[in-house]
Amino acid sequence: MIAIRDFRKRWRVSQRDFIVMIIVLLLGVAGGSMVAYATRLGPWAYSDSVEYVEAARNFASGNGLVLVRASGSVVPLNLRPPLYPIMLGGAITLGLDVVLAARLLDIALFTSLILVVGIGTQILLRSALLAIAVSLILLVAPAMISNFTGAMTEPLFLMFGYSSVIFLAFYLRNERKLIFSLAAALASLAFLSRYAGFAFVLGGSFGILVLSSAKGSKRLAEAGLFAAIGSIPLGLWAMGVAAGGSSPGSYRIPDEPIWSGLADLRIAIVESIWNWIPFSNQVSGIGYDPKLLVIATVASIGVTLVLALALAKGRRFSTLRTISSIQLMVLFSAFVIVYAVFLAATYLLVSVPRPALIDRLLFPIPLTMLLLTLIMMDYLTREVGRLKMTGVFSLAIAVAFAGSSYLETLSIVSELNAFGGGFTGKGWKSSETIKAVATLPGEIGLVANEIAPIMFALERPAYLIPELEKGEKLDDFGTFGSDFSSNLQRRFRNEELALVLFSESVFWQYSKIYKEDAQDRIDTLVSGLTVYSEHPDGAIYFYAP
Repeated sequence: MIAIRDFRKRWRVSQRDFIVMIIVLLLGVAGGSMVAYATRLGPWAYSDSVEYVEAARNFASGNGLVLVRASGSVVPLNLRPPLYPIMLGGAITLGLDVVLAARLLDIALFTSLILVVGIGTQILLRSALLAIAVSLILLVAPAMISNFTGAMTEPLFLMFGYSSVIFLAFYLRNERKLIFSLAAALASLAFLSRYAGFAFVLGGSFGILVLSSAKGSKRLAEAGLFAAIGSIPLGLWAMGVAAGGSSPGSYRIPDEPIWSGLADLRIAIVESIWNWIPFSNQVSGIGYDPKLLVIATVASIGVTLVLALALAKGRRFSTLRTISSIQLMVLFSAFVIVYAVFLAATYLLVSVPRPALIDRLLFPIPLTMLLLTLIMMDYLTREVGRLKMTGVFSLAIAVAFAGSSYLETLSIVSELNAFGGGFTGKGWKSSETIKAVATLPGEIGLVANEIAPIMFALERPAYLIPELEKGEKLDDFGTFGSDFSSNLQRRFRNEELALVLFSESVFWQYSKIYKEDAQDRIDTLVSGLTVYSEHPDGAIYFYAP
């Protein structure tokens, strides 16, 4: 107890703040424990994860952030930002297994995110219930546990990005250069984690332009410096990639009107936001337009109330921008808007890697909007003079969200603990086919219908079956090895390659191309080949003369 009193006295922490910090700390530890429990078999990993892991292994070996193809060619990791594989590679250099390193990183980042956002909110806004509410949202949201239990970049992106927003709000309050530098550096790390981290850089620069108390050119210089610190590291990396003859993706000019070209993305964003509304899953049969109307109406009411109260109290903009609640609302709003515009631009213009309309890509929008709602409710109760109610409505929303989401979150945690996910899951870990491939001599090359699990488990590159790679139907198909015009099939005929087919996926892969003729194509593909080994989950073939 004496030590606690000394801590509070030294750091000028009130008893109320200290209690809130303890509660947030417990929520953070609970979050880290959930991630640890869910990743018992390892963080889930799919094809994108494999590239990060392979690049990390090559980086740790001193070969740089590169990928090695089955042909022996070495290509730079040009489609993905570099921070995650660098961090994994550093862990490998220290002697850690790459899967364990990814797991520990997930645990640390989820715990840290809850602590930074929760405690940061308490210090900035002096609202105990709001701090607990935002921490609770981060803890129980199904999308959070889903995205913080994989070998992917979302944990880095969100932890560094949200931390940048919190520290930038601290800077706007006390104008300390060290905190400014830290906020800009965190935005830069978010950008180095995911290209979408650009939203934290540009959103932060916009926030400085709008909210900084500096005058004229100095304010512009601050915003420019923030953007420079946030962007230059990734810019230098992109220049290095370009100097090697590569580029971070392939691009296209859309041939359809912008609005119609964004139709699928617009629907996906509205659906994602709707699914974050407490108990919305209890209501069915609502279409896109009514959902959009409800979301737009609620957002408009919130903004109108904030502006109306400001006008009623005669507050000028110069006064409003000094209020921490307003600062956080502006910064988070700027991030959401820029992030949505960034998604729209990449969806229209980027062909490789083509953005997939999945929760992993979309969830930062509804998450940030929900946090914005909590901050706004807290601010409005203060403004109307209901100090005793400060944070009550925010906590009520968070509790309602938790009540509608916790079963799904617990289900995700339990399922991941029991079965894992992707290439670290029980299915792939127990694959008899993978074990059989491991017994093949190293000089034997591989061609397969699934190359990512082979690389992940065995660190052996493999060729993807050409027609699966191209996605093109062959009008006249035969046994693999019968096409003399194919160098790959000639090598297979010469016993330089083994053909590996995983039964769990080969049928649906060929079904995409051959429809109802898929099984005929698979049967013909292996007709007359020598079965080297056959297992419940697949088989290995050699050419039979």
